[in-house]
Amino acid sequence: MYPKFIFLVSQGGEDYFFSPREPVVKGEDRLLLEEKVKIVSKFKDHCATKEQLAVVRKILSRVKAGGIINYIKVCVLFGCPKTFIFFQNGYCHGFYMPESLDDEMADISGGPTIFPEYAEEEGAVKKIMENLGMEESEFDEFQWSQLETPNDYYNRPGLYRNQNKMIVTVPLLFDSISEKLLHYDTSFPFGYKRGTTKNIGRLLTEVLCSKHLEDTELARNATSPLPTKFPMALICGGEVGPMDAKIGGEDFKSTTPIQELMLDCLMAFEKKEPAYEFTFTCASTTGDDGTSSLSGLVISNKEVKEMKYLKKKGREIYYSDPNEFWCLFSKSENQLGFKGAVDMGTIFIVTLEKSFEKERKRFKEMNKMTEREKIEAEEKRKLDEMVAEARRKTLLASEKHRKERELERKREIKK
Repeated sequence: MYPKFIFLVSQGGEDYFFSPREPVVKGEDRLLLEEKVKIVSKFKDHCATKEQLAVVRKILSRVKAGGIINYIKVCVLFGCPKTFIFFQNGYCHGFYMPESLDDEMADISGGPTIFPEYAEEEGAVKKIMENLGMEESEFDEFQWSQLETPNDYYNRPGLYRNQNKMIVTVPLLFDSISEKLLHYDTSFPFGYKRGTTKNIGRLLTEVLCSKHLEDTELARNATSPLPTKFPMALICGGEVGPMDAKIGGEDFKSTTPIQELMLDCLMAFEKKEPAYEFTFTCASTTGDDGTSSLSGLVISNKEVKEMKYLKKKGREIYYSDPNEFWCLFSKSENQLGFKGAVDMGTIFIVTLEKSFEKERKRFKEMNKMTEREKIEAEEKRKLDEMVAEARRKTLLASEKHRKERELERKREIKK
């Protein structure tokens, strides 16, 4: 059985997943991340609003929390040393599952965030600079007119794009991923417009406990069918924290959303058993300028067993006590550079897995091949899979016929 994946990526609103990459240009050179940070810092110094910074950041990186899957190209370094996630060149669909935001513009996941005040992207930054009283001469070294649009970027000759490929695998995170992953499917958009962590936790746990994904509520309410080929990645996002902007305010920062979503998933296992080995990684990015750091925790089948054991011993874990949850299920070996705070954006990732050893070995072998050898190896792999599947079906049919003949002989004897 292949491993199965479910990824949830924050829709982000104005939050961006920063990485030192294109398509912002300065002459023939790419604008370095450090220069992007300096530019955004100048806007901050002039007291730019959250919405204004959203426009500037979007144009600078064009990589947004929910839109990162549309611009996959480079390796991103997460938090702790030697912990890398490689993104395969590719393209797939982003979608959202926001809870706390009602602003349709802020709800946009994979698309551009241009607020109504800035009707067109071309003049957006200049308009913001005028509103903030900034002098255009402050950016003599950077020509805003040289910005590439997404279409310019996608239509550039030679750009390699694979549609519907897996982006990243979390179970290999701690081994410092060095392979670029191929041959993985992703779903098309689906999601819930609004929901609580309890509801989302229940939906995810139902998937983890079901051997028939098509019978789950998440699948039944998807805007398009879930993929059936494994391994697979289902990518969505949302502000799934239990507190909304009215309660927490714009500057609300807490680990509570992460902890309570994880806790809700665990508690939904109370009368169920996992159908798969799984790893559920719930991590956050800073959402601020600079490379995003990773904080959060990891739970798996082990934590489900621990929770059930504690309940049998009469030790209850309460929804309203995420701090207790953190102490119980965030052991040091499960922490991912935890900082004690979540800044703006959160990425949630669920992974259903079996074993990666075979895949890991195959990727290591492929890394030593030329491009032509990789293509030939992949064609051979697919052919072998087809032959194996045909052989399996033949054996099943033969066994079925044998049982039917045996049953027929028994009937004849009885007569």
